[in-house]
Amino acid sequence: MSVWNPKTKLSTFLTDQLKKLRDADPAERAKAHEAFKWIDANNAFDLLVNALTRCAPLKVMKGVEDIPNLWLSPPPSGQGHHAAIVLGLPEKGPVRCVASNEIVQPGKESKASCPKNFFQLFDTFKLTVDQVKLVQQAVNAACTDQLELVEKVCAECQKFRTMALFIVVLTADKPLIFVTTLLATSPQQKNLKLAFTGKVAP
Repeated sequence: MSVWNPKTKLSTFLTDQLKKLRDADPAERAKAHEAFKWIDANNAFDLLVNALTRCAPLKVMKGVEDIPNLWLSPPPSGQGHHAAIVLGLPEKGPVRCVASNEIVQPGKESKASCPKNFFQLFDTFKLTVDQVKLVQQAVNAACTDQLELVEKVCAECQKFRTMALFIVVLTADKPLIFVTTLLATSPQQKNLKLAFTGKVAP
């Protein structure tokens, strides 16, 4: 089972969003991110989990006595690279999803745009480099009004030596973007036998 599967009980952005979407209180459900409302409405959670498993494999960081403290998704292709997942409904057929962990932090392009035939173009490109550029283009277009958040998340990634994740949902109106740091925490995060509170002699 993928560590991204909510049944693993790791604390991730995915479990947080699912909790909101499944809450009995409409006010709590309304707090879910727009991208996840779309993913839920289009039954695309399995696609998302599969994409995360493929391009953002979490690796456990163990502490004392091999207790998992933190799960990170380090950049597989070098520092500064990030992961992106693009979902959408093409003109014909079911929900599509593509992913890449070779994109870089979006630049400050005010006129970035994403082609309406994104998935058709992706299918026609034979070279991986062209497919990566297209995914990067979708991310850049979706991030134009979220650059402050992007900078904050990428700075956090630099600190933890992990990747940022950009989930882009292509809709008829405008792309929806969800940005987060690829970190997860374990239910048990510390060894209480080694905990200490008190004065320390000089």
